[in-house]
Amino acid sequence: MYKIDDYGMCCISDSITHAVLSFNPIAHKPDGDAILVKQFGIFIQCFNHLSNLNRRDNELAQQLLNDLHSSTFYSLFPNMVTGLLAWASGKNLLTRKNLLQHIEKFPHDVIGIHIIHMFDFLHGNRDGYLEYFSHKNVCDNRKLNGYYQGMYSFSFCEHGKFCEVLDIAKSAATINLDDIYSLHALVHCYHSQGKHETVIDFLEENKPFWLPNPGMNMHIYWHLALSYLETGNLSKSLQCFRDFILLKSKEHDELDLDAANYLVRYFFIKQEIADIACEIDIVANNWAPSIFNSLSYFNDMHAAMAFMLSGGSGFMAKLENKPLIPSLDMKTNNVGKSIILAISAYMSGEYAKCADLLGQTKDRWHFIGGSIAQREILNLMLKCAQH
Repeated sequence: MYKIDDYGMCCISDSITHAVLSFNPIAHKPDGDAILVKQFGIFIQCFNHLSNLNRRDNELAQQLLNDLHSSTFYSLFPNMVTGLLAWASGKNLLTRKNLLQHIEKFPHDVIGIHIIHMFDFLHGNRDGYLEYFSHKNVCDNRKLNGYYQGMYSFSFCEHGKFCEVLDIAKSAATINLDDIYSLHALVHCYHSQGKHETVIDFLEENKPFWLPNPGMNMHIYWHLALSYLETGNLSKSLQCFRDFILLKSKEHDELDLDAANYLVRYFFIKQEIADIACEIDIVANNWAPSIFNSLSYFNDMHAAMAFMLSGGSGFMAKLENKPLIPSLDMKTNNVGKSIILAISAYMSGEYAKCADLLGQTKDRWHFIGGSIAQREILNLMLKCAQH
């Protein structure tokens, strides 16, 4: 009844495929078979919930995924539904197993690759990228391959091969006019080389392209604010920061990742908080409800940094005493807990303890997820603690 080939979920609807891969909202009336399109939209909604890495969104995703079990979408892509159900249940190994099995069945399914890529990114499994990014081309469809190349270049940038994939990222960013992830990958390549002036020129020139994108405009603005900070233009940097927090579209604490990350960088560089005291209080208060809801040490790290800046010792104590995250393996829990304890030690003025905890785990920081650029705040804290 439905013509599904090696492109998998990309066969359902061109407009949904384009929206998902460009981090844009799905159109009100996407093309394709109405029933299957509706089920596909629900599936993508579940993926978006799970990407927030918290208990509240996991429960919402699980309810929706249970409803998909008797659907046409499930009959076509059982591994994707089963994989996301496993994710919602905290069974990460089973999640990857099913997502990889889907890619084996549908090797050109760029949406499937996007989903497992984001799963690995969020869970610190950077070596997992190599299982499905072994070639710079995944299919003959130029548009889909452009999105794939953006993911490919970002992944190898995270492996320190930012010079080798720079041209691929540049090429990918020109294929689809709203491919925000390829632009993002290119920015990471420049950032990794310390080319902050290049980032500024590139993002300022292309602001009309990335600013309207609701899925990543805050994060891209964070990169711009960072680059101004790195070049010593503190006033321009602070203005960019204040501009990007105005883009916040909902009150979910996860959207304050970039804000918390920026504020702690500003503090470590300038060694004072007078200019950002108001923003610190807002961001710390936004993070407070997430303490026991979060299923991510990457999120918890940002919450801890916000509490450190605000002097929220009570919130920090709750974060320190929070139970281990059951969906994560012990090595990740150990690294995550050490990072939280290090931030708390810095807050208490125990700089030697902070430096010791961070120094012992530095080669494993990536276990908690996120990018090298985002985790640079740990390097900044370590440097300050040592001096």
